[in-house]
Amino acid sequence: MRVMKVPDAAAGQPQVRLMDTAGEPVVEVDDFLRLLAVRAYSRDTVRAYAYDLLKLYLFCEERGITAAEFTPARAMEFLEWLRLVSSSRRAQRLELGVARSGGRLLSPKTSTGYSPRCRRSTSS
Repeated sequence: MRVMKVPDAAAGQPQVRLMDTAGEPVVEVDDFLRLLAVRAYSRDTVRAYAYDLLKLYLFCEERGITAAEFTPARAMEFLEWLRLVSSSRRAQRLELGVARSGGRLLSPKTSTGYSPRCRRSTSS
C-alpha cells in the first residue's frame, strides 16, 4: 500500500490517493478524501488524512482484518502499534512527542524525564 500523488487533479478532487498492493485505489478512502477536497480542506490536511489512513490500513493488513472489522477494542492495539512503528520523518514523529508548558516539544529521548547525555555513569 502507498499514498500516490495526483498532480493533475481536477478542482474538488484530492491530490493524493491511497493505493492497495495491487495498485488499485482504496474506494472507501478515495470517497473520504474526495469529501474533504469538496469541502475545501487544505491540500496538506487531505494528504495528512491519506497518510493516517495508510497507517490504519497497514495495521489491519498486518493483523489479517479489513478496515470494516476494525473495532473500538482494536483501537488500543492500534495505538501501541503506532508507537512501535519507526518513522524517520519529523512530521510523523511529532504525533508521539511530548510537549512542555509553552508548547515546546521534547525529543523522544527526553520524554522519559532525562536526556541520555545527562545520565550519570553507574560504573565506578
